[in-house]
Amino acid sequence: MPKYIDIHAHTNFKAFEEDRDEVISRALESDTWVINIGTQYDTSKKAVEMTNEYGEGVYACIGL
Repeated sequence: MPKYIDIHAHTNFKAFEEDRDEVISRALESDTWVINIGTQYDTSKKAVEMTNEYGEGVYACIGL
């Protein structure tokens, strides 16, 4: 179990394209899990893709 859970992240958004891996890696190294929130089809799809890419510690909540 993690020490913290960020329950409302948007690292799946375009603003994080350049440093997404770094941000996620720092969170996981700090014993913090991340739940990315999708707000439309493309951001929800990216959030789900990230759960598959990172595995445990990165999750998705989708919205349309």
